[in-house]
Amino acid sequence: MRLPSLRVGSRSIRSMGILSGFIALGLGACSSDDNNGGGGSGTTSFVGTVVGGANNDESGSLTFDIAGTALAPPASITTMSTSLTVTGTLTLVSPAAGTQALTGTYDDATNQLDLSGGGYTFTGVFDGTSRLEGTYNGANGAGLFVTALDLGNAVAFCGSFAGDDDGTWNFVVNGTTLSGSALTSSGNAAPLDGTVTAGAVSIVNPLDTQGPPLATGTITGTTATGIWDDGQGSSGTWTGNGC
Repeated sequence: MRLPSLRVGSRSIRSMGILSGFIALGLGACSSDDNNGGGGSGTTSFVGTVVGGANNDESGSLTFDIAGTALAPPASITTMSTSLTVTGTLTLVSPAAGTQALTGTYDDATNQLDLSGGGYTFTGVFDGTSRLEGTYNGANGAGLFVTALDLGNAVAFCGSFAGDDDGTWNFVVNGTTLSGSALTSSGNAAPLDGTVTAGAVSIVNPLDTQGPPLATGTITGTTATGIWDDGQGSSGTWTGNGC
């Protein structure tokens, strides 16, 4: 699959893109058990996924709760900030399954998240609407994470893709909005943005946002399957289960 190039390790997430060929996937689903999106019961919950690692094979889900009511839009950093307590869980499905408890802080003036635990450190920024994303470092190397503000039904999918290219394909579905990241086995990353309507998946092609989708498929329960086509002559399939 041919997309804008960007290597895992040094980048700002939304400038992500994929280099030559990519996409086939094996997914999984994970949701927050404490869905208080936007500040229910005094917490704000996020659900998302991670991709990365020194061998480009680290994959998993990330959930965390910020101890505070509804988050504000990005501030101009002219007001006094408040540091809010954050607790979370990293659940890895690859290269080895496991979970790691995380703790940290969220600055409500800069909208910056700092989270750590078990040798992992996460740093990201809330966009003021529905998305908090950034980069991380850990035992298996560096990577990216994308999380969505959980309004009560956010579900994370961890997967892989195969065909003319292969790698990891992870996203979170929050209502009808899909967001995440794909990472080729050679280390090139790209944003996954799209929609899910009545179980039908459609993911925008980053190189032609007004053209045919990069991928389509279906989600049934905690299983997702589909096909991908980069419009540049490469194609394949994707499938997955809950993580």
